Amino acid sequence: MLVQFEGNPDSFLTLQTQGWCYITNKCNEMPTVSGVSMYSQTFVIDTRKSRGLRQFAVLTRGRCAPAWVQPVMQLLLCFLFTGCAMEPLTEDSQGSMTPGVLDWELPGIEVIANPTPPQHLSTVSSNAGSGQIVSLETNASNHFNSQAEVSIAANPADPDHVVAATMSLDNQLMILTTRDGGLSWSQVRLPLLGGAGNHADPMLVFDANGDIHLTFIPVVNGNQVLGIEVTASRDGGDSWETPQRISSNPQDDKTAIAADRHPGSPHLGNVYVAWKLVRGGILVATLTSGASKYSAPVMFSSNAISGLDLTVGDDGAVYLSAANGTQGSISVWRSTDGGQSFGPSKWVAGTRGQAYTRTPSVCTRKALIHSSIAFSRAHPTDSGHLYVTWNDYAIDAGSRQICNTTCTCDSDVFMSSSDDRGQTWSFPVTVGQTAQAGDQYHAWLDVDETGTVVVGYKDTRDDPTRLKTHTYLSYSIDGGVTWQPDVRLSSVSASSQSSFQYGDYQGLSTSADRIYTAWADFRGSSTRSDLYVARTTLGLPAKFHINFGVSGAWFEPTTTGQGFFLEAIPNSKQLALAWFTFLPLNVNAAPDEANHYWLTGLGNYDGNVANLDLTLTTGGEFDLGTTVQNSPPNTVGSVSIVFHSCISATLTYELLQENLSGVIELERIAAQDTC
Repeated sequence: MLVQFEGNPDSFLTLQTQGWCYITNKCNEMPTVSGVSMYSQTFVIDTRKSRGLRQFAVLTRGRCAPAWVQPVMQLLLCFLFTGCAMEPLTEDSQGSMTPGVLDWELPGIEVIANPTPPQHLSTVSSNAGSGQIVSLETNASNHFNSQAEVSIAANPADPDHVVAATMSLDNQLMILTTRDGGLSWSQVRLPLLGGAGNHADPMLVFDANGDIHLTFIPVVNGNQVLGIEVTASRDGGDSWETPQRISSNPQDDKTAIAADRHPGSPHLGNVYVAWKLVRGGILVATLTSGASKYSAPVMFSSNAISGLDLTVGDDGAVYLSAANGTQGSISVWRSTDGGQSFGPSKWVAGTRGQAYTRTPSVCTRKALIHSSIAFSRAHPTDSGHLYVTWNDYAIDAGSRQICNTTCTCDSDVFMSSSDDRGQTWSFPVTVGQTAQAGDQYHAWLDVDETGTVVVGYKDTRDDPTRLKTHTYLSYSIDGGVTWQPDVRLSSVSASSQSSFQYGDYQGLSTSADRIYTAWADFRGSSTRSDLYVARTTLGLPAKFHINFGVSGAWFEPTTTGQGFFLEAIPNSKQLALAWFTFLPLNVNAAPDEANHYWLTGLGNYDGNVANLDLTLTTGGEFDLGTTVQNSPPNTVGSVSIVFHSCISATLTYELLQENLSGVIELERIAAQDTC
C-alpha cells in the first residue's frame, strides 16, 4: 500500500530492521532495503512477524509530516514493527520483485494513489500521409494487487482529463484520474457499502455537463450479487456521491452506460444504464436530464445475452449491442423515446463461439464475446453511422465444440457498420491486420471527431506459442473499408497464469486527437496484473471547432446576389444565420420584385458542425420603422454547415416548400485566421 505523510516537502521515513528504527528526512535519500534499489520515491519492504508468521508489504513515499509529527510516527512505527526481521524479496522469472501479502494497515494513515512509474514513449512512422503516430504508455495503477476489467472515459471538453474505473482484487473499486494526459494519475477507492464485499463490472461516462457517471455491481461472499448501483462525480473524479441501488435482483449481471451529449437531441443530458440477467433478460434505467433519481428499470427482451454496450445517436436514439446467445448472433436494439421502450433486435452477424472463445492465452478464463458500439456523424452530408466490433473465432476456425475444447482455434476481431441508423448492417470485416496471425480479443471501439474508427484489443501475434499478449490499436479513416497499419501500444509482452486472467473486457475512449486505451497487464508478474493506459495520437489533421471567431459576413465566390451573416453564441453552443438570396422561380422578375428571399436560421453546433432550422422572413420594408411580425414562424427548411477553418465552410441546404436542395462552398469576406 502507499502511505502519504501530509505536510512540508521534506520527508521522514521510519523503518525497523532487526529490532531498530531507521529515520531519513530526505525523500531522495531513501536507503536500499534487502538489496532492493529504490525507484523514485517508492520502495518495497517484505517482512515476516516472528509470532504468527504474518506477511505484509508496505510501499512508502514522501510528502511527509511536519516536524512535530515525526517522533510520534517514529514511536508508532517502531512499536508496530517490534519483533520483525527484514527478509529479501523474491525475484520471479521476469526479474520483478514480489512482496508479501498485505493483511493489515497502519492506523490513521491514508492509503493514496501510487506515484506514476516511468512511461514508455514510442513513435511510429505512418505511411498514410498522416505524419507520425505517437504513443505514451503508463502503469496507471501500480498497485500490489491485481486490476482487470476497466472502463475509461476521456472528457470531450478537455482531452487531457481522463477517468478510468477498474476492478481490483482487494475488493474495492479503483478509480483513476489524470488531468495531464496520462503523465500522472491520482486514485480514489470506492467504499464498500450496503453489505457489499467487493465491486465488479465498472462502466463510466461523461455526461453533457461534464459530470462523470459510474455504474457497477456490488457483490458479497465472492459471487452473491446484490444488484446494480450508480454514482456520480461532480468534480472531475476526485470525489463521488453515495451510490444509488437501482436494482436488487441477484440475477443482475454486466453493466453498460451511455450519455446523450448531442446538442440537437430531444433527450440531451440523459444518462442510460443497461444490464442483463444471468438467465435471460435485458434492462435499462434512465436518469433524465436534471433528475436526481433513475427511472424504474425497463425490461425489453428475454434473450440471454453477454458482452453488452450502449451508445446514443445525434437524434437521441439509444442503441444497445450484445452477443445474443439465444440467436447465436451479434444483435442491436434501438430506442427512439429516451429509453422508455426498445424495438426488436436487428441481426448484425452470426457468432461461431456463441458466448466465448478459448485460445492458448485465455484458456483458463476464456474470452467473453463482447460487443462495443459507437455512433458517428462526422460530416453534415453523413446521415449517421453506427459501428459495432466484437471478438469471435476466425471464419475457418472449425466447429465450436472442437474450438471450445482444445483451446487451439484462432480468434479475430470483427466489425460491421450501419448507415441507416441500425436498421441494416454491413457484412463483417476483420479489423486491421488481425486475420494474419495470433489471437485477438477484448476489443473496444470508439470513433473520434474526424470520423476515424479506432479499435483496441489484446493480441498474441508476436508470440509463436500464442501465450504472450500485447495490446494493439487498429484504425480506419474511411469507415472500415480499409485499415491503416496496426499500432502496438504495449512495450512488453506478458502471459497470465492467474485464474481471473485479463477479466472480460478492456477500455478505449477518444477526445479531440487523443486515443486512450486501458488494459490489464501481467508484465510485472504472471499472477498479478497492473492497469496500463496508452495515450495515442495518430497525426491526422486536427478538426476545427466552431467559436465566436466565425461570426461575420460570408459569401460564395462563384455566385452574386446572395450573402450570409453568421453569429456564433458559445455560451449556448448555438449559431444564428441570416441568408439573403433570390429564388429561381420567376426569371423575368425585376430585381425589386418578390423573388428575393430572406431566410433566418438558428440551431446548435457541436465540434465543427452546425445544424439549423430555416425560417422565411416576409413582409418587411427597408427602414420601415415598424417591427416585422412572423406569427407563427414559417419554417421552410434546414441547413447544415461544416466549418473547415476560420474562413472556409460548406453549407448544405434543403428548402422544403420550394423543393430545392444543394451545397454551397462559403468563404469569409474579411479574412480571419485567429478564431
